[in-house]
Amino acid sequence: MLFFWFLGVIFLVPSLGSPVSGGVEAQSLFLIDSPSPRMVERKTGDLAQTTSAETGAMPLVANRTFLTVGLVDDLQVTAGVVAVNYRDDDFYLGTVAALEGRIKGKVTSGSAVMPYAGVIYYRDDLRWESYEGSLPNVASVISPYGDPGWDLYCGVTSPMSLPLLGQDLPLLATLSYARTLGRDHFPDSEGYKNRVFLNLAPVLWYRSFGRARAAWVVQNRATLWMERGYMVEVLPQMVVDLPREAVSFHAGVGLPALGGGVYRFFAGFSARIPPASMPREQAFITVTDLFFPPNQAVLLGPENERSGENRRILRRLYRDLRKYPGYTVLIEGHTSFVHWNDPVRGPREQEQVLIPLSRARADAVRDALVELGIDPARMRTEGRGASEPVVPFGETGEQWRNRRVELILSPPEREGS
Repeated sequence: MLFFWFLGVIFLVPSLGSPVSGGVEAQSLFLIDSPSPRMVERKTGDLAQTTSAETGAMPLVANRTFLTVGLVDDLQVTAGVVAVNYRDDDFYLGTVAALEGRIKGKVTSGSAVMPYAGVIYYRDDLRWESYEGSLPNVASVISPYGDPGWDLYCGVTSPMSLPLLGQDLPLLATLSYARTLGRDHFPDSEGYKNRVFLNLAPVLWYRSFGRARAAWVVQNRATLWMERGYMVEVLPQMVVDLPREAVSFHAGVGLPALGGGVYRFFAGFSARIPPASMPREQAFITVTDLFFPPNQAVLLGPENERSGENRRILRRLYRDLRKYPGYTVLIEGHTSFVHWNDPVRGPREQEQVLIPLSRARADAVRDALVELGIDPARMRTEGRGASEPVVPFGETGEQWRNRRVELILSPPEREGS
């Protein structure tokens, strides 16, 4: 069932729009019941709230609230609470609270793989009166939420790329292991208390609408118990991102594909919390390690042997620019002289070669950032050639510092200046 459903969705994609190219934008998307491959920047945070309703023998409504704070660039902590209300049409069963803490980081600064580990404590506050509702043969609530104790878990998450129909389809993936401790309602069996979770979530559709961006993600969530068996759940969800307001909204439904039988409906939001002291003056970003072939403005593609490294740097630039919503960006290209000490050939080289080349390289950086999701209306480019060196041209071993791209960010109130 899952295979044919997934195949049908894939072939519907061309009629709905173009999927996002690359996998960078997928990093900011929200996933239900799985850590997303998003790393919160240092001194910033995320506040996420999701409300869900579940069907089944014991219908419930759950509220999940989580706060994530970036400790350093590649390390963050998350703390949150889950409050679950159990009821049916005739009888209120009670409330369960779960407290969760998690830490996540990158293996290395340039790696997209993010390991995480956490702990969940379930506090049981159910009222255990005799059940007198309309559901037959109900004696107690058997649910992961309705059983006090601990869950320990660890795993990895990463955005990847899935070649499909001639395009690279962004794919968010997580793999985790969980261990249950001290929860009395679980059978005394190691195979039951140990669980493995696998999430594969392709981004099937993505489009910008003015200041908003929308994405359709289909999360395929599989749970494996060593003795009980496995269950697969499909969670199609829509994510609408408002980058300027630093808010995203998500909504979707959970469909039991294999095993289970519980349907879920959920909606929520995620708000990015900016630094406490956002600078109101100009900000400068200097990039000296973007590689261009000699005398060319080719930034990405097979013609550039360091295209992969350039993509990593551009992703970092993209994350930096998203921290300054509403700021205008001037991208300046700078080069180095060949005939720096020739009073005749030097000026000719500057006007005919270096200024056009530096402008073309600045344009290439702008175009790459637009592809990643930065609004082109925020950016303009200029070519400075070799007019503003940071080291003297006679120091041949340091000329790489003159071949650079500079981004000048101006706050909104400076847009008319």
